[in-house]
Amino acid sequence: MESQLDSGCETFMESIDGWLEFVPDERHRRSLHEVFESAYQTVKEEYAKVEALGSEAERLKQSYEHQLQELDTEREAVRNEKANLQTLAEGLSTQFGALASQVASLSEDVKASESTSAETLRATNEAVSASKDMQHEAAHLENNLVARFESVSASVNVLAEALKNVQSETHLQPLRDETRAISESVASLPSAADIGAEYNRQLTKDYTQNLLALRRERNAQRGQAQRLREENQQLRDEIVGIDRQFQEAEASRQAAINETQIGRDCVGRKDVRIQGLLVSLCTSCTRLVQVEQELATAQESLIQANSLTQETVATLERSRDKAARCEQRRVEVESDNERVRNELRDSNSQLDLKTCLVESLTTQLSEATSKTEACNALLEAHPVLSCSDEEINSIAQLYLELADEFGDLPSFIERNNDLLAIVIKIVPLIDVVNAKVTMLSFLNARSYGWHCLHKVAEEETESLCSHDGCQHHRDCVIVRVTGRDSPVLELMLNTQ
Repeated sequence: MESQLDSGCETFMESIDGWLEFVPDERHRRSLHEVFESAYQTVKEEYAKVEALGSEAERLKQSYEHQLQELDTEREAVRNEKANLQTLAEGLSTQFGALASQVASLSEDVKASESTSAETLRATNEAVSASKDMQHEAAHLENNLVARFESVSASVNVLAEALKNVQSETHLQPLRDETRAISESVASLPSAADIGAEYNRQLTKDYTQNLLALRRERNAQRGQAQRLREENQQLRDEIVGIDRQFQEAEASRQAAINETQIGRDCVGRKDVRIQGLLVSLCTSCTRLVQVEQELATAQESLIQANSLTQETVATLERSRDKAARCEQRRVEVESDNERVRNELRDSNSQLDLKTCLVESLTTQLSEATSKTEACNALLEAHPVLSCSDEEINSIAQLYLELADEFGDLPSFIERNNDLLAIVIKIVPLIDVVNAKVTMLSFLNARSYGWHCLHKVAEEETESLCSHDGCQHHRDCVIVRVTGRDSPVLELMLNTQ
């Protein structure tokens, strides 16, 4: 596209240089060339800006797409971490429930063991009471038997005290059976009258055997009670460990909940960031579409400018042919006066419109044509003189300078028939120093009444004259300021 633009502009500049060769004034030719070259540079810079904007928009689009991919990856990782934390929290909750169930079961077992131990203690106390009653009935037995029986009772009491620390009903069942057997043996003792020496010896032997068995059983029960105490302590240690594990699990669960909340907050912030990036991406895409539209508009404008340039070149070619025909008409002016008058009237009606466009190329060409027709009008109004091409060029150059100098002053002529004569009258103003500045000051001051144009150009603004005539000159141009909103110079030929 840029190579096509360069080739098209080179062709355009070559055509412009070829057309500018027909402009007689070197300064005007150079100015027009600079204008076209500046326009070409401006178009080229704008195209470069549009290309840079397109590249920047493409780069931003790729950057935003890469950021979106990274954010999608981070979002997926956060989701996986969130799922793992939820699984961990559920597992901790399950473990917490199981530990709570175990603690409750252990508490129930301990309570049941305490109640069973209390019942066993009561039964033992009742058996001891029964044994004491039997001792009162067997008071007549020998002192040795009473002492041994009291020793057995003391052993039973010691065993009862030891049984307070036992927390399992299953281990107390043999002791209960043995106590019941002792109670039954004591209850079956005969009266003092029926006891004989043999029966006393047999009873003593049985009691001794039973006492030894009871001692062995007591020692076994003590060992079992010690084991139960150790198991109880072990259970207590396990309960403490379980409680500690429960507290650690609870702390881990709370930490996991906090991490989950932090993860949720992080996900929320990342979601907000993603939304912001999506909005920025949408804005960038919209800007990219706008830049592409601007680029398309600039390309269309460039195409239209090329077309307009080609049309301008063609118009200039036609204008050059028209100038040649005008030169022909000047030669034929003597034989065709009526036709020249008609063209003069048409040219006079177009002169006011072409004066406002003096800075543009089309205005300069129109002024050149109008001044050529003005020369034809001079030939019609005065005796025909034969002039060389150099003289004709000098006259045309003079009127071009007059148009350049005073063309941008807002003015109008009330009678179009006086246009040619007024133009001839104001030609000498070119040689007056600062004539244009003085006339602008006169226009801005909005001076009242009619004034002599030459006196105004010479900064003599007090030269007031009436509508009927000028007191300084005859057949001069008079001027006044009119218009309410914007001041305008009204020119009129004074024939008094």
